[in-house]
Amino acid sequence: MWDKLVVSLLAIAFVLYQEYDTISIQQRKDEMRLLWWFAPFLSGGGYSSEALSFMLALHNRVHLKTSQHGDSIDPMFVRGLPESVQAVYADAYQRPADPRQR
Repeated sequence: MWDKLVVSLLAIAFVLYQEYDTISIQQRKDEMRLLWWFAPFLSGGGYSSEALSFMLALHNRVHLKTSQHGDSIDPMFVRGLPESVQAVYADAYQRPADPRQR
């Protein structure tokens, strides 16, 4: 009996996953709310590195808006960031806060 239940649940999970997998990333992002994150992104140091790492991991998965907060910007640190990181930050920083303006 449990065997059939487990197999049935796995089959349902597989079907749901297949349906979810066919939805494009853009469609999923359109359904999400904005995450506005205040952190010391451009200050250098541990909190900055952590914030930038999470930002890079989240930027294609959620509507992410960033704001520099908690410390001053370190221009030398910013100049040393890879261009790809600067581009992701600029995109998230410039994202409108109003979801209707996406």
